Amino acid sequence: MSDELIEELDLANSGALPSPFGRAEFEVLGSPASVQSKKAVRDEYLNAIREQLKEIKYLM
Repeated sequence: MSDELIEELDLANSGALPSPFGRAEFEVLGSPASVQSKKAVRDEYLNAIREQLKEIKYLM
């Protein structure tokens, strides 16, 4: 493996760059909130997702 590929893989594992292989998968922990749930439950779920993905800098 080239040094460039190793560096890109390290950056991808840290969340600084997307995978050099063109695929990104994310597993969201916790139970989903229904659209019919109360606003507080939906907001709590969205905040949990944001917290889990905050280190991924290339994700909007």
